Amino acid sequence: MANEPELSQRIARVRKDLLSGAGVVLFVGTMVLLNAIDNPRLAGLRGTDLIRLFTIGLAFGMGAGFLCARSIFLRILQDKSS
Repeated sequence: MANEPELSQRIARVRKDLLSGAGVVLFVGTMVLLNAIDNPRLAGLRGTDLIRLFTIGLAFGMGAGFLCARSIFLRILQDKSS
């Protein structure tokens, strides 16, 4: 029971790190997307193609983020049990 405050502090720190990391990734991704819009090769694409491309990238990024978060929280839980 003595480890409960320490565990909650670690979880809060991990959440803060994940949120700040997600903010950086979103910022960089937005800058790349805005840069890609001006690309002449993408000028011929329709709006639906761009939305599909964006959603596929978003889904892949969210899946990768969830896998990373899952491994971090599992590691925290293993540290608690040992």
